[in-house]
Parts: sequence; C-alpha cells; structure tokens
Amino acid sequence: MGDFSTTDQAGFSVSGFLQGAPYGSTLIWRGEIAYSGFSAKNGAPSDNLTSFLGSVLVPLQSANPSGPYIIGGIGLHHMSFSGVVSENDFGFNFGGGVRFQAGDMATFVEVRYHYIATSGVSTQILPITFGVVF
Repeated sequence: MGDFSTTDQAGFSVSGFLQGAPYGSTLIWRGEIAYSGFSAKNGAPSDNLTSFLGSVLVPLQSANPSGPYIIGGIGLHHMSFSGVVSENDFGFNFGGGVRFQAGDMATFVEVRYHYIATSGVSTQILPITFGVVF
C-alpha cells in the first residue's frame, strides 16, 4: 500500500500472540509479536519488519466464541530496509476478522490496516492473516 508498494513486493508474516479477557468483560486484550519479510523490487536485499503490538479485540457476537470481531491497537515496529537502514517507529492498526471455533481449537481470518510513522514517508501495509488458536 502507498509508497511501500513502489519498492517492495508482497511478503510473508509469522506471528504469535497471547490474549485474554478480564473477568466479566467482553473486550479481549491481545499482545503480539510478528516478523514480516518483503522482497525488494529492485533486486536489493530484502526488507523486514519486527512488530510488538498491543491490541483490543471486540467480538460482535458476545455470547458466541465463533463469529466476527473488530480489532485495533498500537505498536512499536523495527524496520530494516535493504540491510542498510534500520529504525524503530510507532504505529497503529485497525481491522476485523472472523473466528471459527472447532472444539478446543479455533481458526481465524483477519485483515488489518497498519500505519507506521517511518521517517520521510509513512509505511502502510494491509496483511491478510490466517491463524490457529489453541
């Protein structure tokens, strides 16, 4: 998205998270760590992004563990551009997803817009995430 797509191709992301809801609350708090890699379009070394995020997840069907939700939060991002420049920047994210409960495990699909206030121009990414919760 934005200027980021002029220099980089689609990439991959690997992440993990811990989440939970305070007793009696419908809000779910999530702490995440993620690593993303992107191939540069000009043949330069790849760019990568390590993110530490804090998010709040709001289920749209509070009585059911399956179903749609909205999510948003803030984070600290470490970006490395072509193996030469690296920087730490703050950002925010928001989006939505759908969770499918299957016994003790669940799967989900999620789309979130990430805005990272990098020096010069902002970095914007829109990852589509498929995951398993156990």
